[in-house]
Amino acid sequence: MTQFRRVSLIGMLTLGVVGYLLVTSSIAVGRFFGVLMLMGAFVAAPVTALLTWALSLARKKTAEFFENALLTPAVVISSQPLEFVSLANMNTGLGRDRHAIKRVKIDVLPEYSSDVGTQFPCVSTFDSGEVPGIWGDFDPVPLSFGTGEPDILKSRAEKIGAEGFAVLRACVKKGVIPDEAGKLIFLDPPDA
Repeated sequence: MTQFRRVSLIGMLTLGVVGYLLVTSSIAVGRFFGVLMLMGAFVAAPVTALLTWALSLARKKTAEFFENALLTPAVVISSQPLEFVSLANMNTGLGRDRHAIKRVKIDVLPEYSSDVGTQFPCVSTFDSGEVPGIWGDFDPVPLSFGTGEPDILKSRAEKIGAEGFAVLRACVKKGVIPDEAGKLIFLDPPDA
């Protein structure tokens, strides 16, 4: 049993016992507050169960996101405001390779320096687009938002490979990046 459930159960039992003792007392005010406490205990049980279920579901969905999203390279391009760009292959698996760079603004970058040029792995999800076989947009999230384990961060950066980071750094150096956060640009022409 988790600590949250244990504390909630103890709290509900305490409310119930105190409420019962007050209800059975001979003082009218005590009976009134006893009934309120018993009602609180009975309301707290389902509310606690619902909150526990919702938190568990949110945790599972977040873990699923970080496990199943595509790894993409990212490089810090501005430290004030903190912004990075990420490179992704926008092929849905039904078309040809077509790459895009997205610019993202964030408040913090856990586990990494916010210095310009810092590279790190992201996990990215994709949104459908108008062109068949090509995603229309992607949302990179720094992997360090999901884990602070240095070994995991290092192994995922190695899995992306030096080439992915090199291509992205070359685009940054040439200025081939979106001009504002939230925007993306495609690198490959649509008919190439």
